[in-house]
Amino acid sequence: MDNRKISKVIGKIKRAGSHWKMPAVIHIGQGKDPFRVLVSCILSLRTRDEVTAVASKRLFALADTPQKLLSMVSREQILSHSPLTCAQEPLIARGRYSQLPLRRGVEARRKNAERNHKTLHDVSNLPLAGASARRGGVEKAIYPVAFYRKKAQTLVDICRKLIAHYGAKVPDTLDELLKLKGVGRKTANLTLILGYGKMGICVDTHVHRISNRWGYVKTPSPDATEMALRKKLPKKYWMQYNDLLVSFGQNICKPISPLCSQCCVSDYCEKIGVGDKHR
Repeated sequence: MDNRKISKVIGKIKRAGSHWKMPAVIHIGQGKDPFRVLVSCILSLRTRDEVTAVASKRLFALADTPQKLLSMVSREQILSHSPLTCAQEPLIARGRYSQLPLRRGVEARRKNAERNHKTLHDVSNLPLAGASARRGGVEKAIYPVAFYRKKAQTLVDICRKLIAHYGAKVPDTLDELLKLKGVGRKTANLTLILGYGKMGICVDTHVHRISNRWGYVKTPSPDATEMALRKKLPKKYWMQYNDLLVSFGQNICKPISPLCSQCCVSDYCEKIGVGDKHR
């Protein structure tokens, strides 16, 4: 597929996709809020779209700024650490048990752990604003997105850095966005496009797969696909390319058993790697 055909292909997908469900991150991006776009994009990684939508809505009802998200952390940090980690270690470090005989020291640690466990239980029952928060902070708000514990910590780290280095604002350049923990080229580009209306090419698994399936590029990875598209794809299509291909990939050009019989651009597609697996 060459650039003489890509204009026709994009036009056909636009018309065919007018009734397709909008991907969750694209829907959130309509609000032009860079923070919401950044957070929802992180939540969407390796997560089904419908889960991303629900988790994002639940989290943003509780915290839609870096400051508000960090305000959820204090209790979550207590809940996420064992009694030994959050309460005993400081005491041990101060030498409270160090002068006791071994058996008495172990017994003292055990009793202290029991008291701390009761404290943790009491804290877990304290009310917070919002039903999701009552279930335990950021992790509970975004559950069941994939890797929700790791993503919760990533969001906390990002918010701390935004407040410390960027005045609580999401940076508006690719280089600065890539300095944030957990932010790759896909997330950074999508934040620029949807959050700031700036030029970029966002390449996720759908864009990578479909661009190669069409024969428009021949690349081994999403990052390589982005570089190839920057050289080949006309700039007027850069900002819309991801939106169109994500919807197209979710509805028609699926990873396994693509619906070629229903595809509006089947005649233009080289079907590389499809074989006889299509329907």
